[in-house]
Amino acid sequence: MTDKYTTMLKKYLQFPGRLEVAIAGFDKPKLDLTLGTGWAIPEYVHHTVKGEMMWQIYLGARIGTNGIEIPFHWFFTITQHDWTERWISEK
Repeated sequence: MTDKYTTMLKKYLQFPGRLEVAIAGFDKPKLDLTLGTGWAIPEYVHHTVKGEMMWQIYLGARIGTNGIEIPFHWFFTITQHDWTERWISEK
């Protein structure tokens, strides 16, 4: 693995801890702040975590099968906002 990819992988693996530190100590009003539009912090976090889980399975399948193609068109049939709403409603 090249230095470039090693650096990217290290940063990627630090993300969960960095995210936790970034929101540590936020009270509910601060977490729920949207400034009138867009998502609140929990929605961004939930969307990111669910997306990462999905991509890890996809990438693992690609790596484990020497690059098998997995149809992914279903993901783009609805908006990112709609995915987030669906993912949040399942918790």
